[in-house]
Amino acid sequence: MRIEEAQAVVAQAFRNDRLAHAYLLTGSPRGAAGALAVYMLRMLACESDKPPCGACERCRQVAERTWCDNVWVQPAKKTRVISIDQVRNDLLHRLSETSFAGGWKAGVLVGADRLNEAAANAFLKMLEEPPPRTLLLLLSDAPQALLPTVRSRCQRLDLDDPPLELDEPWRTQVLEVLGGPPIAGPVAAMQAADRLGGVLEELKAEARRLVEAESPVNEELVDEEADVIEARVSARYRELRGAFLLVMQRWYRDLLAFRAGADAAVAHYREHVEALRARARQLTLAQALANVEGIETMARQMERSLPEMALLAYWMDRLAGGTA
Repeated sequence: MRIEEAQAVVAQAFRNDRLAHAYLLTGSPRGAAGALAVYMLRMLACESDKPPCGACERCRQVAERTWCDNVWVQPAKKTRVISIDQVRNDLLHRLSETSFAGGWKAGVLVGADRLNEAAANAFLKMLEEPPPRTLLLLLSDAPQALLPTVRSRCQRLDLDDPPLELDEPWRTQVLEVLGGPPIAGPVAAMQAADRLGGVLEELKAEARRLVEAESPVNEELVDEEADVIEARVSARYRELRGAFLLVMQRWYRDLLAFRAGADAAVAHYREHVEALRARARQLTLAQALANVEGIETMARQMERSLPEMALLAYWMDRLAGGTA
């Protein structure tokens, strides 16, 4: 479902006083799911005749996560788990109190699939008996990891989430490595890996900059609060790394498409058509297919936290020259 369609659905339910007490928004918490959550929270808080207006002070505070009647909970530890203490102390306790503004209260679980078992069971009690005028939003890109009893008590909205695009100058830097001279031998592969690894290091720094811009670091942070920042940096970096890997995946898929005789119209990187065609001619169809499978394997290995530089060196040696 496109986000515009989902917005229309929840807006109609709100106007008809038929809003569900809990929604499971499946998609990226920083993409479509997060955007729909903000839209719904603004809808509840906005005082305009046609909410949400998106421009009033309440709408601004909702977007900045400072609105008094909204509670945001997300994985706060390096283990990336939402703990029972977070659910009890940050969410359930706050939502059981009276609304500060006299209207709706809302709780948002960002990455709800990260609820540990004890936290999920504690949260389940509120799902079964929600306080009046209280909205619960669960954001997850892995809803299958949620307890079935939690999923069954939420109205589910599956959102189309376009993949995060890698910004410049990093996109161009990755394509320069992939589109350069074919790599022959481990030394050249290591040099290519170093260049790609340099991009990843810059993305790590960018992830920290983005998180600290959203949540300025306080020098007096206690250890647990510092862990919150580190967990957010780690999550943001994985998103940026996913965009980095998507550039590589698309490049090798384009190579496979040209090797199979596809027209230029199907290529993702049409500005590199001639380079792609020239490289594709150096590959067999089996090699081009194996390259696509290899780069997808590398992406899965990185998700398992295997050493990035070692993986880049290994796969650049196997893939870049079409020798996989």
